[in-house]
Amino acid sequence: MNRETGIAVIFGIGLGALVGIIIFLNVGTGTVTKVIPVAKNEKVQIEKPSSKVIEKEGILKLKTPEDKIVVDAKEITVSGSTTPKSLIIIQSPVSRVILKNDKEEFKSSFPLAVGENNITVSTYKDSNTPQEKSVSVYYIPTVE
Repeated sequence: MNRETGIAVIFGIGLGALVGIIIFLNVGTGTVTKVIPVAKNEKVQIEKPSSKVIEKEGILKLKTPEDKIVVDAKEITVSGSTTPKSLIIIQSPVSRVILKNDKEEFKSSFPLAVGENNITVSTYKDSNTPQEKSVSVYYIPTVE
């Protein structure tokens, strides 16, 4: 064994022992987590869900445009209904319109690009999870 190899082995063993001692001394300084039983020797009753149908409030409904419609105008009207005071985002790869509705109904002009336009309408009300509807609109300009 070379002299350098022996020094490296002794240095490695010494450093490993030092790290072990530090870890051993810090083991007792950690925090202790206490587990407190919530229901000790008590019977838990689980209520069965009621048979009532709960209607989801604020369902997004699109009136216009229809899905897979072909138009020859540069703009289209996006309209529908959702919960009042919702944030409404109408977006496609080329444009985005953001509005807040005061009533249940909403209506906005939306620009189109030539060809296929995948338009997504998202509404946000009291949560971070939006309600979304998507439609495809095809804009084919007329040749004059």
